[in-house]
Amino acid sequence: ACKEGVAEFEIAKDFASKYSTAPGPGTRIKPEEHLFFRRIKPLLLRHLEKAERENGFIYHQPVPDECPQLDSDPNYGVAKPEPFEYPTPAEIWTPAVYTSFKLGKASMPDFSKIKKGKKELKLVNEEKIYQTEKDPNNFSGCVIS
Repeated sequence: ACKEGVAEFEIAKDFASKYSTAPGPGTRIKPEEHLFFRRIKPLLLRHLEKAERENGFIYHQPVPDECPQLDSDPNYGVAKPEPFEYPTPAEIWTPAVYTSFKLGKASMPDFSKIKKGKKELKLVNEEKIYQTEKDPNNFSGCVIS
C-alpha cells in the first residue's frame, strides 16, 4: 500500500504541474510547490522505508509491488446469503395507471443543442500571490486574507 501511495503521489504531482502550465485564470497558482506536496512526499517515503525495513526484520520477505487480490469467494466465517425476493406490487398500480401517465405533456429541455454564451466572460482580477520557499506559520499552509 505504501508503494501505491507513492505512485498516486507522483500522478497527483504530475497533474498539479500540468495545471500550473494550463492556459486560463489561476495560472499563477503552483499547487506542486504547496506545503502539502512538500510535506507529503518525505512522509510517504518514510512510511515505505519503515514498512520494508520492519518486514525484512520480522518476515524476511520482500514487500510485494502490488496488493494481492483477496479471495473473492471466502467460505469461512461468513453467513449464508438469503435469496432476495421482490415484494408483491401494491394493488393500486395496475396497467391502466401506468398508461395514464402522459409523458408527451412533460416539457423536457433539449440537451442536444450546445448553447453558447452571448457575451464573453471578463477575466477575474486576481490578487498577486508571492511564491516563497519559506514555510507559513500555520500547519496547513493556507492563507486567509
